Amino acid sequence: MLVLVGAASAAPTGWTLKSDVLGINVDVQSSSELPDLANGPGFYTGIPTRPGMGVTVAIAGHRTTHGAWFNKIDLFRKGNSVYMTSPQGRVFRYRFIRSRVVRENDVNGILRDLNEDKLVFSACTPKGQRTHRYVAEFIPESKWEELHQKRR
Repeated sequence: MLVLVGAASAAPTGWTLKSDVLGINVDVQSSSELPDLANGPGFYTGIPTRPGMGVTVAIAGHRTTHGAWFNKIDLFRKGNSVYMTSPQGRVFRYRFIRSRVVRENDVNGILRDLNEDKLVFSACTPKGQRTHRYVAEFIPESKWEELHQKRR
C-alpha cells in the first residue's frame, strides 16, 4: 500500500466505514501503514483530513490479504453509496462517481485535487500484485443531488 510520511499509531480512530458493495462495516484505522491495515482500512498516513472538513479524505485497504477489506473495490457502480460515521455519531454519505488505475507510487494520481470535498479509496491492482493502485472516488451526497438536479 502507499505509505506517506507520518507516524502510525496502530489504533482505530473512532470512525467507521460501511459499504454494501464491499460488504463491510468496520473501524477505520489511523494510518495506511501495513500493521494498521491488517486491522481495517486506514486513513492515509500524513493526510490529517476527515469527512466534514470539505477536502479530500483518502483511505487505503488491502484486496487479498489482511482482511481483504477492499477486495471488491472494482465492483462500485455510479451512484453506489458508502457511509462514514464519526466518533460523535455523525453520518456522512458519499456516492461513487468514477475509478481509475495508477502506478503504485503515483501519489498525484491517487490524491488529485486535495482541496476538493471527496472520499478516495485505494487498493492494489491487479489483485495480489503491487504494481498499480485501483482508485475509487466518491462525492458527498449533497454534491451528488446537486449534480442530478442540474441534469433534470
